[in-house]
Amino acid sequence: MLSADLKRLRATYDGWLSGQNKPDEASMLQLSRDLALCIANASLLELGVDPNRLDVVAASEEPGANIVLFPRRDAPRRPNLDGDAF
Repeated sequence: MLSADLKRLRATYDGWLSGQNKPDEASMLQLSRDLALCIANASLLELGVDPNRLDVVAASEEPGANIVLFPRRDAPRRPNLDGDAF
């Protein structure tokens, strides 16, 4: 799944570089969000946690849980217009 997401992001970026597609602000922000999600998923996979498992989500909702989930793809985010990290 992660490799398919990265291939899709690479195809989008290559399309921008080749001039086939013209990037706009919305598509650049979406690419940024998708990259952040891939990084978060890769970090979880390095720790041996499947990012698609529901028990991780359920455990993070328990009171006093020390599990913090990474941002979801559909989570609202502020635009990064000043160049700082999210």
